[in-house]
Amino acid sequence: MKRKLNCLFVINLLIFAQVFPKKAIDLPSPYCDLKEVLPFNGHGWYTNGVWIEKLMKQNKIYTVIEVGSWLGASTRHIASLLQANGKLYAVDTWEGSVEHYENQEWKKMLPTLYEQFLSNIVHAQLTDRIIPVKSTSINAALDLKNQINKVDLIFIDAGHDTESVLNDLVIYWPFVQNNEGVLCGDDWYWESVRKAVIIFAKNYKLTLYADDNFWFLKKEDDFNLKSFKTSSNDVWIFDRLQ
Repeated sequence: MKRKLNCLFVINLLIFAQVFPKKAIDLPSPYCDLKEVLPFNGHGWYTNGVWIEKLMKQNKIYTVIEVGSWLGASTRHIASLLQANGKLYAVDTWEGSVEHYENQEWKKMLPTLYEQFLSNIVHAQLTDRIIPVKSTSINAALDLKNQINKVDLIFIDAGHDTESVLNDLVIYWPFVQNNEGVLCGDDWYWESVRKAVIIFAKNYKLTLYADDNFWFLKKEDDFNLKSFKTSSNDVWIFDRLQ
């Protein structure tokens, strides 16, 4: 009987360890600041996993800056595809955008949005790869330019109005411009996002590859708008990232 109880105790401990991650105190900053690890919440709108995965499998991506993370659906996926010892800097205020305050369901999530993001990363066991940067896009860019020598990929998915998207593109383009890295993003379906990306690509004479809800930019001869679905596989390859 005693042996049976001991076995049940061990089994319960194993189940507990799987359901509840290690205490936040054992984790790197800022995860160690969590008062409690919240249950996993997979809410999000990430639909570009197949294209992100194709891009990252065609290139060696070590360092990523994601601008706009919400609860980390795209953050976790991108981080899981990084090369060994890779890092993803997740930039967000975790205070929500205009559209989040207009939707009652999303609005209810805002008070604990940051804690939920951190908890989701803990559950995914990616605290060693994902570095949250709780700040505005502009302030984060100013801080990160002094911390990171080389960035391989920028993923833009923050504000959706044309002005915000255009500002993010201008601010973060220098991180990959000289290194010939990847500038890409979400929400091609949004007219306001398309407008900003096209204006930026024209101004900087970049080729814009877009389809579905995803887009990315490349330095070629001049501005051009093309579908990556009907282009050759070579468009996914960035020479410096081989």
